[in-house]
Amino acid sequence: MKSNIEIYEDTNKLLGVSQTTFATDFCQKSGSYIRVMRTDEKRQMPTHVLVNIWEKLDAVKSYQMPVTQKAIAKLQEKIAKEIVYRNTKEQHLKLREMLVGIIDSVNTKRTYDAPPILIM
Repeated sequence: MKSNIEIYEDTNKLLGVSQTTFATDFCQKSGSYIRVMRTDEKRQMPTHVLVNIWEKLDAVKSYQMPVTQKAIAKLQEKIAKEIVYRNTKEQHLKLREMLVGIIDSVNTKRTYDAPPILIM
């Protein structure tokens, strides 16, 4: 994704929401949130804000025309890909490897009555 402002711009094109409405209803932030995001293009919306936006889009999607519903679904897919990308970055993979090592260590020291710890 080029910038997080893209999400607002796409939502504005689809639903005609103002910056303030998007910030308060979709992002669950203050009314000036989008204006602040515009001043620093490198700043990323936190993942929980992306989840809030995705959920709000899901809530309003059923009230839209079928063509708009499809466009909203594509925007939701874009948001979902960004969330997945963030959660598969190298730092998260290193953390996962570290956790797997710790759990393997705990599992080798466990008694036979205790169930093993698994990571899915």
